[in-house]
Amino acid sequence: MSSLVCYGIVLLVFAPTLRTNTRRVTVGFAVVIVTAVGLSRIGLGVHYLTDVLAGWLLGTLWLVLATIAFHRWRGDSHVEGAGPLPGDVPPADRDDLRPVPDRRPPLAAHPWREVGELAVAWVLLVGTLIGLGMLVRGPRGHTPALRWDHNAVATLAEHRTPDLPPPRVSLPGTSPPP
Repeated sequence: MSSLVCYGIVLLVFAPTLRTNTRRVTVGFAVVIVTAVGLSRIGLGVHYLTDVLAGWLLGTLWLVLATIAFHRWRGDSHVEGAGPLPGDVPPADRDDLRPVPDRRPPLAAHPWREVGELAVAWVLLVGTLIGLGMLVRGPRGHTPALRWDHNAVATLAEHRTPDLPPPRVSLPGTSPPP
């Protein structure tokens, strides 16, 4: 989740300044890195496949919400000196533009309605995650999905090869292991 959010934010900030081909390569590189981090967690045996998939799902959700919030904040605030983003109109060309009437409803017409919408979205998200967890876990923990998830990690752990010898650690006053 952390790698997806971090690399995603870096892409959201810097991708608009890149050329199309460079942007595609950069996005591909980020996808490969995030995938490698997730698969390495499974390969090391510290997470199950479902843990990694849930992390990617929550990371994507967090990234989408952060992007929406940023674009709303950017559109709502007229901060001078904030610096132009790619696609912004230079100050010299602003006089040539004609304003278009804003036909959107105000964003915060009813603040309690927005709080209610956020609460409903949160309850639905938590309910969905708990429901999916209950489907995977089952009433007694003996579901095909759980057995498959456990077997995938167990198979990876069985076929793990040591690339480095184990560390030779000895306590003070004892002889090192052979």
